[in-house]
Amino acid sequence: MKVLMVVPELAPFYKYSRLGLGENLRSLLFHLPKSAVAIMPYYRDIEIPTCRQVDTLPELGLEVCETLFPASQRRVLMIRPASDGAFDPFIAGKASLEQVALFSRGVAAWVQRNPGWDVAHCHHWQTGLIPLLLRNLDHPVPSLFTFYDLEPQMSLFADDFCDLGLNPALQSRVEKLTPLNLLALGVRFGKLLSTTSRRYAQDIRTENLGHGLDRLLVSRESRLFGIMNGVRYDHWNPAGDAFLPVRYNDATGKLHAKSALQNELELPCAPGVPLLFFGGRLTRSYGCDLLLEALPDLADMPLQLVIYGTGDDEFMLKLEDLCEKWPNVRIRLGFDEAFLHRLVAGADMHLLPSREQPGGTNHLISLRYGAIPIARRTGGYVDAIHDQTERGKHRVNGFLFGSFYVNSLLQTVQEALDVYAERDLWCEYIESAMSADWSWKETAKAYKNLYRKLLPS
Repeated sequence: MKVLMVVPELAPFYKYSRLGLGENLRSLLFHLPKSAVAIMPYYRDIEIPTCRQVDTLPELGLEVCETLFPASQRRVLMIRPASDGAFDPFIAGKASLEQVALFSRGVAAWVQRNPGWDVAHCHHWQTGLIPLLLRNLDHPVPSLFTFYDLEPQMSLFADDFCDLGLNPALQSRVEKLTPLNLLALGVRFGKLLSTTSRRYAQDIRTENLGHGLDRLLVSRESRLFGIMNGVRYDHWNPAGDAFLPVRYNDATGKLHAKSALQNELELPCAPGVPLLFFGGRLTRSYGCDLLLEALPDLADMPLQLVIYGTGDDEFMLKLEDLCEKWPNVRIRLGFDEAFLHRLVAGADMHLLPSREQPGGTNHLISLRYGAIPIARRTGGYVDAIHDQTERGKHRVNGFLFGSFYVNSLLQTVQEALDVYAERDLWCEYIESAMSADWSWKETAKAYKNLYRKLLPS
């Protein structure tokens, strides 16, 4: 099966999005057969040793070049303007839609010239025009369109479609729809659709979380699937983590990692006192405002709390003012990958009070490290975290709360503290969490099943 993966970024060549998309797409590609080839824009700041020109698309003023992954024979194709040799990065809010459309047309023109692809797998809003263009080819290529959240929604208008050379039927359809954002185009014209969790695929079909696309997504729900991102267990594994002073693979070993973290943060080394952390993006979507509202009550509970990360200025400034207010609370602002590894290894629990969560991997990493998640019942959290309500159907590995209110968060934290006090029961939670498999091997297997659905019967 020949799969063309159309990507807006790809590590190590270029990675920029807050979603970690470049790293994720590299992991996915390397778990697919070698017949899968990635194609991406050649950006102005890209750094690669060699990109050998392999084709030209003179009608569009584009060139196609080829490079290899470091220490690998796996090919990557890149499209660039012949005039100045590079696109500006396709970054939300800054990208030129004219350049995005030109790249999309280049992909379709190259596929027309190089037929034989069984499936095109198009990733995120930057590739949303491509499923439409692939339907317009002499030999159409079925597409899977994968989106990672529903923002941004950058709109194209009727004039933008004039130069696409669509057949009359497709031209008529898009003219009736415009203005239409690129993400919606991908949703409408992808033969199959996927997003980053089964629960998120349900959530976005509601007015509350659909960001204006709920009706369109409902109309295509039979073609919409949820597939979680994987975790790079070669990088995130407490048994072999190079960032940890103490490595471990069970609940007993985790106690030593906790003591090391408490020493580092100058917190009392009290094994009977649980250590919680809130880490990552300090934004409203991740529930930082809810955490701040709950913080005085959390600080009064018999626990230790670490808040770590970077994000919106309003939250960074508020947290800076609180750095020394409570003796059992530590606030570390900024990004430090080594500290993040030590934090998730040493923490007993991970607070995840997000408003919405498409998929993400933070909770999956915490599970592998035995940091039991306390999360809102939304999106990808529901796919992986199983609380007492699911006992008998799944092994219990965390705590979930529904309402975006302080009382719901505090009640669930108290529930977790009660379980933590029962050491044998808590060890069962840790064992269940650490044994879960959310590897890229499983994610790639799910995508390959969707590719097969796209093949002719």
